[in-house]
Amino acid sequence: PPPGRPPPAPPPAPRRSHTRGAGPPPPPPRPRLGGAPLVGCACASRLVLSVAASDGDAGDNPNHDSTIDSPRRPRSATLAGSMLTLALPVGEVYASVQSRHWGPGWAGSLILDGAAAPLPAIGWRQPQPRDFESAWLQGLGRWSADVFIAALEGHAEPARPALVGMRLGLEPWPGMQLGLSRTMQWGGRGRPDNLASLLRALVGRDNADFAADRPAEPGNQLAGFDLRVTLPGRSPLALYVQGIGEDEAGLMPSKYVALAGADIAWRAGAVQARAYVEWVDLVAGVFSGQRYPGTTYRHHIYQQGYSHAGRPLGHPLGGDTRLASLGLMADAGRWSGVLAVHRGSAAAQAQVAAAGSRISGLDAALAWDFGSGTRASLSLWSWRIGAARRETSAQAAWRLAW
Repeated sequence: PPPGRPPPAPPPAPRRSHTRGAGPPPPPPRPRLGGAPLVGCACASRLVLSVAASDGDAGDNPNHDSTIDSPRRPRSATLAGSMLTLALPVGEVYASVQSRHWGPGWAGSLILDGAAAPLPAIGWRQPQPRDFESAWLQGLGRWSADVFIAALEGHAEPARPALVGMRLGLEPWPGMQLGLSRTMQWGGRGRPDNLASLLRALVGRDNADFAADRPAEPGNQLAGFDLRVTLPGRSPLALYVQGIGEDEAGLMPSKYVALAGADIAWRAGAVQARAYVEWVDLVAGVFSGQRYPGTTYRHHIYQQGYSHAGRPLGHPLGGDTRLASLGLMADAGRWSGVLAVHRGSAAAQAQVAAAGSRISGLDAALAWDFGSGTRASLSLWSWRIGAARRETSAQAAWRLAW
């Protein structure tokens, strides 16, 4: 689960964005590692194979004037959700085809969203929070992390760029989760993709001051923070916020987009339930006195924007939209379900929705766990964007793990 996930008291439903087609359900919790030591550590490998079938792609975008242009996909089967991991003394290395949801939001994430197309990636991660071993860092509480490099699809200008992602999660006090996230579109056909270019990007020297410097500009970066605070009680109430900078100023993120929300959890017999309300503003410049329309998820080098396989990597509604969401989740052990409604609007420079349109949506999902890593799910999304455009999609998934 992502570092921003609420504590399991009571355990929440699986964290994933359900603003659009989010792909197969997340993999089951990773079991404790066992077996004989290998190279001085208790290491183990794990393979999860997932096969999903869909009647199309609810995240595809046939609308006008979009920087994300992908034709509607036919019915297909994919390996989305599959992964191979090898445990290390600290964390694990992995190869996977998975979506990530970085942040505390239930209906969306501003930087990597669970509704984005699954990324084929290799990386290292510490998936479960653990204590720092250094006495100097123990005051920061528990930590988790993820670092990866992935291949982006659906890009023509330039073709075949990569995505580098980094996230650090901290739990400095009980009931508080802090996340620091950073992603970078890098390389691509005809672009610098050597070690020097990567190092320039990592230290923040990736904004060209003049047009003549743009051929050597390393890439496009987003970075920011998220915070979740849970108030103790019989029905825990949590408040959360996420801010992601679309630009850089003084080696710090700037031109922020923002997400804020609250949720409350309770138990009704054998059912654990959670309700949430959430608001997102995707017009850059939320925390400043000036707005920057036409900025969010766009870049002068990567003409298809901050996207993968025709979908935004960040919030599914794309740049320059605002959305309010209300949702209910239930988990009874063997089965779990989600129901959410959404209302919002698109600005004149909207990336995915038609300019100035009203947005409304309904999402529903039901999953059944058969045990031993076998899981089936059925999801439905129905969205209206403006007066003339309506999108409805269904998805069925079956997961086997061994």
